[in-house]
Amino acid sequence: MFSDVGADQGHGSGQTPAAPFAGRFEWFSLLVMGAAFLALWRYKIGVIPVIGACPLAGLGYSLVV
Repeated sequence: MFSDVGADQGHGSGQTPAAPFAGRFEWFSLLVMGAAFLALWRYKIGVIPVIGACPLAGLGYSLVV
């Protein structure tokens, strides 16, 4: 039933299965993830403030860069 599910993943565009990993690595995303992890586990900050701070950090980064 599911034997040919992965056969046409590229939808005729010539993409390989490695295509999602072909771009560059986003170091800022890793930094935000690490800061969120520390805020949640080490400093016991609540989930909602961390979820609110992450997009604000991303917005600030995108405006600066």
